Amino acid sequence: LLTQAHRWMMLSGDNSNVSRVLLNLSELHARRAELVSSETANPGQSQPLSEERYQLWLKCVDCCEEAARLSENALGHREGAYAHLRIGVHMSVRLPWQQVLVDSKRTETLAELADRHF
Repeated sequence: LLTQAHRWMMLSGDNSNVSRVLLNLSELHARRAELVSSETANPGQSQPLSEERYQLWLKCVDCCEEAARLSENALGHREGAYAHLRIGVHMSVRLPWQQVLVDSKRTETLAELADRHF
């Protein structure tokens, strides 16, 4: 529904509400990324970060950045910074036991990717 609302508001030119919908969509992507790890992990153990989960996090950031762009930085700037922080933290807590994203063709290490978000 959020994707459909985004599309309709873009067509109507209602950038203010498009930005609000994008921020809600961003939070949905972030929660899905967090949910994937909590569903598959053993209690007290973190699930390795996969390319699929990282892509959800990147969608979260993209939505915030688009919201900021459409609202001329009135909305989304703070949420985008917080999204980057969340990604960096999720990556950093895995550094002691995970070096690269699972199921990824990326050459960057987890530390290098986390550094981009801090």
